[in-house]
Amino acid sequence: MSRKDQVFLSTNQLSYHNTTNLLFNDVSLSLNSTEKVGLVGFNGAGKSTLLQLLTKNLEPSSGLVTHPKSLRYYLVEQRFPEHLLSLTPEEALLDILETDERISESWRAEVILENIGIGFTQHDTPCSELSGGQQTRLLLGRAQLSTPNVLLLDEPSNHLDLPTLIWLEAFLADWRGSLILVSHDTRLLDTVTNSTWIIANGGVHQYRLPCTQALVQHEQSDLACQQQYQDQANEIERIEASARQLAVWGKDQHSKSSARKAQSMFKRVDKLKLEQNTLPEPYPWNLSFPGQMLPAKRLLFCNEVVVRAPRQTNILYTIDELLIQPGEKIALIGANGMGKSTLLQLIWKSYRDRDRAITLHDSTVMAYYDQLQNGVNSELDIINALSSFCSTSRVNANNEQLKQALLKAGFPWERLQSKVKTLSGGERARLLFAGISLINSHLLLLDEPTNHLDISGKKALEHQLEEFNGTVLLVSHDRSLIEKVCKRFLVISDGKLHSFNDYRQAYSASQMTVEGHLLSNAS
Repeated sequence: MSRKDQVFLSTNQLSYHNTTNLLFNDVSLSLNSTEKVGLVGFNGAGKSTLLQLLTKNLEPSSGLVTHPKSLRYYLVEQRFPEHLLSLTPEEALLDILETDERISESWRAEVILENIGIGFTQHDTPCSELSGGQQTRLLLGRAQLSTPNVLLLDEPSNHLDLPTLIWLEAFLADWRGSLILVSHDTRLLDTVTNSTWIIANGGVHQYRLPCTQALVQHEQSDLACQQQYQDQANEIERIEASARQLAVWGKDQHSKSSARKAQSMFKRVDKLKLEQNTLPEPYPWNLSFPGQMLPAKRLLFCNEVVVRAPRQTNILYTIDELLIQPGEKIALIGANGMGKSTLLQLIWKSYRDRDRAITLHDSTVMAYYDQLQNGVNSELDIINALSSFCSTSRVNANNEQLKQALLKAGFPWERLQSKVKTLSGGERARLLFAGISLINSHLLLLDEPTNHLDISGKKALEHQLEEFNGTVLLVSHDRSLIEKVCKRFLVISDGKLHSFNDYRQAYSASQMTVEGHLLSNAS
């Protein structure tokens, strides 16, 4: 077998049951040395579980995972490893090596640190004090130092700012080995992968296509499956009706042959039901944003506003003048820590407390999606938390409206009395979206709304924001969402807030800002 065809990982009839249901059944996969695979599926489908099975960190319920002797893999998990938090960046890099290799490889570690933007001034900083983006870069630096031939990444783009996401994309595009990338970012997947594995209906469907093309083909397959299911259901119904009619006729006419024929037809129905296709899983919730354009010339205005970090005195940037008109859809772009979320919080505070630091039209109705999900009280049950969320936007919803919004958001009846603190991050996100669905807002403030959404959820959000009649101010690192929804782009750089009408110029300004920051760190 040539190196080109070398298989690095394979599974044979792999099955896995968790405590509540079957995630995978009879899955056979292989990863060869030329493949860069995107692994996608609904939240909860089992993407992280599959990575753990492939690396043999988790035992399958049945089946085999095979590693050839030549396999060298590195897994970048969602959370930064706790045992590295107290180490310096260089120590965290060298930790991946055997003890006797660390001295001889320290020069490589220094080069890698510079390449990933962790400069000399941060070499003595504990990893616990690095930003989320810097921690992700450091994990990828560990991968470079360990020279694996297979890189496995579990949602590495989560919580990254746009400049760091662009850096990650370039890093993975240049990666010379195989990789399996779990992500909900279709732009990233399309750029860096050439194959796609889709987890659905208890199986893993393989396509030798990048993500978007694979999803289209998979959707076509689902539609064909639905049609076949309906055809089978119609045939079952037809035979069943004939069998019932024949059984009645046989009983009335005391015809043993008719009764036997009816019994034979019922057995055929049972067999057809066993052979009938499984319907594709429906998406678990519906997204809806009612909204209206404020009939006014301006919705928001401010000038000479100083934006400071929360509970600190240092100035992040100043806004010389900002005018937002009704119906505008605006993206706010910049590196992490530059004050994007702080501006949204400032606007929300001006609305909630009727603070005049930022001037809003008196008739404005606003809804706010907070990426830290502080907008819902963790100690309340889901219904009361939703009611409280709506009241902060000066909207009163009755109990039936609250229940219907929660059901549409995918919460089953039995969960409606659960405490918010028992919800996962994805479920809390759905709770916030349920609240927004009850607010007929003029202005939507959305702070990283895609962080807990899968690909289908992102598409639904994208569609709703395109159709939304009001004004949108969006903080996001999702380029597809930014480019399809927004027509104006605000960038924080050089201590000022700058406005652009072209996303390419905005990206360039944002990237130059972060590169300048990285270079100053490295010098």
